[in-house]
Amino acid sequence: MKPIFQEHQCLSEGNIEGYLSNRLSLEERHRVENHMLDCPLCSDAVDGYDLLRADSKSGKETEKKPVRMRVLNWRFFSAAAAVIILLAAVVWIYPKQYDTDQLFASYYASYNSDLDIRFRQTGIEASPADTPLTRGLQAYAAQDYSRSISQLEEFLQANPNHLVSRFYLALAQMEEGREAEAIKNFSTVQMARQEYWEESSWYLALLYVKSNQPEQARELLNTLISPGSGRYYEQAKDLTSKL
Repeated sequence: MKPIFQEHQCLSEGNIEGYLSNRLSLEERHRVENHMLDCPLCSDAVDGYDLLRADSKSGKETEKKPVRMRVLNWRFFSAAAAVIILLAAVVWIYPKQYDTDQLFASYYASYNSDLDIRFRQTGIEASPADTPLTRGLQAYAAQDYSRSISQLEEFLQANPNHLVSRFYLALAQMEEGREAEAIKNFSTVQMARQEYWEESSWYLALLYVKSNQPEQARELLNTLISPGSGRYYEQAKDLTSKL
């Protein structure tokens, strides 16, 4: 609006020469400096003219120049403001940084086998003792996770809907570092919302934390928090606060 309602004439060569030679009155110098604050073009012209004068006088004593504030182009301020806003947004969106492996390790504990109870619930006691299922579950209890995986996978080929064996298979896979396979099997058990639903939700959330998928982890942890109690209620609340 300033060029419309006020005199806003750009600097002439005489104005620039007089300013750089310190021959202007205080009032005129003040007008030139105010104009440069509003006009990046004239400010750049003064700088360029100053450089030319310096080159032409190389080898001679430099004439005393008036002290003035260097006028920065408004584009610089716009770019700086954009960077500041971007950094603030990053801090706001990602206020916390954490080591995923360390966070996983601080909450992970091997599952304490409750096979005696599950044997009775699934009728294993009445079945032949030497089957892929019993061998797989017994191998897990003995912490022979590699053998447990092979036996349980063999059993699940013929019994794909058996949630108990799939849960223990996922546990063994997690112990062996086969995390992608464990996530798949835990997800199957968790979505069924039957046996081992709560346990699968907890271990699946931990695996999502380790694989740097915090949104998926929060969603599962919230399912453990929302009832207001449960085996993993306190741990889920505490872990959620750190994501």
